[in-house]
Amino acid sequence: MTNIVTQAEVKTILGISGASQDTLIDFHILSAQELLYDILSITDLYSYEITKELTRVYGCSYFYLKAFPVTAIGGVFNSNTHDEITGFSYQFDDLHRSKVFTVDGDGVPDLLRYKDIKVTYTAGYVLGTGEGVAENINIPNSLKTIVAYLVGGLMAENKKMGGITEYSLGTKTVKFASGNHGSEALKLIRPYLVNYKQPIISS
Repeated sequence: MTNIVTQAEVKTILGISGASQDTLIDFHILSAQELLYDILSITDLYSYEITKELTRVYGCSYFYLKAFPVTAIGGVFNSNTHDEITGFSYQFDDLHRSKVFTVDGDGVPDLLRYKDIKVTYTAGYVLGTGEGVAENINIPNSLKTIVAYLVGGLMAENKKMGGITEYSLGTKTVKFASGNHGSEALKLIRPYLVNYKQPIISS
């Protein structure tokens, strides 16, 4: 598993100094990452290719995909004839990590006149494989901050501290060391959540 954050990053985000809690932080980082993956319905953040995922278009100039962030479109195909759909370029939405816009040669949004399409694409943050934090990592600070806040909540619960608050992130109820952490995590995670997308057909 690729570590989303380092111990030093968690300590900076949570305002922890000294080394007395380092072992506990390391222990909870893995649990917090597993919780984040569970919330987002993913298994890791490695970059990988998805082949001919079926999704609905409804004649719009955009479509949604299951994985995130979308980094490259390999091909878009008619779901009935399986022919590749050409004549479009694709732009990615920086806010909504799984939303893709179809544009014409001038960069103007253009309608895909289909109900359903199949898309081959690449998604993910980390290139390559291996244990620990990869050198060529490009994980956004928003996900790092969420994991750090989750670590803070796990530590507070472990120490039976007061002031612990609960927030719903997706389908999970998560504990945070403070209300500020919970509300900020909710704001940061919204662009990644499955329930903020339109319905997707199962392939």
